Amino acid sequence: MRYLFKTFGILLLSCVPVLIGIKKSNLIHEQKQHIEAFLYFVRECRQEIEFQQRSITDIIGHLPSNNYRILNQLTLTIRDSSPSAAWNRISHHVEPDTALIMNDFFNHWGNSDCRSQLQICDITVKRLEQLHDKFSTETVKKMKLYRTIGVLAGAFIAIIFI
Repeated sequence: MRYLFKTFGILLLSCVPVLIGIKKSNLIHEQKQHIEAFLYFVRECRQEIEFQQRSITDIIGHLPSNNYRILNQLTLTIRDSSPSAAWNRISHHVEPDTALIMNDFFNHWGNSDCRSQLQICDITVKRLEQLHDKFSTETVKKMKLYRTIGVLAGAFIAIIFI
């Protein structure tokens, strides 16, 4: 019975670093999804401005359904307040580089004519695409690294206690 508890304890202790590695890997993946979501959002806004000339609240109300959780939060929040206030409520969930780009976008949103709004969208898309390219190359490496470190740390703990 004593060996059973010891074995269970070792397994439990060795699973903790593995789970931490997986959690960190998932956070990196979520940050990449945020960038993709905002790229989708700004491109949709640009199209709506160019062809429909709608306000941001109308644009958000008519966005097609999507799989991006952060955009769903933004949509729900923006219906109750201004776009910049809605962004401020959810911006703490986003990686700092992405948040900086989107802060600029929302701070300049609606302060000028359609042509200027299109330029703001174009600049934001370009900045997000650069960030996405940088993040994509680093993401795969970091995700594998965190998972590997977690597994190795778990195995190391198990070996020490055996």
